[in-house]
Amino acid sequence: MVAERDQAAAATIAVEVRHLVLEFPAAGRSQGRGVVRALDHVSLDVGAGKFLGLVGLSATRKTTLGKTILGSNGREAAASSIAVAA
Repeated sequence: MVAERDQAAAATIAVEVRHLVLEFPAAGRSQGRGVVRALDHVSLDVGAGKFLGLVGLSATRKTTLGKTILGSNGREAAASSIAVAA
């Protein structure tokens, strides 16, 4: 019974992100001439009861990804879908 419950939880998606793109206006020398793509077509699934850890060097947009999924970065992002189950 425990194995069946674990399989059902793994099959249920709690967070689903598809083709997430986030761009900022270019700054510095290229100001006014384009954008910087901070997130480029990110897709991920996190199963119910599971954890996702993001590991990477400094300034690799880990926090930007998390804030964008939660809708708390103050910027509009383009995505084909972002779904977070309650």
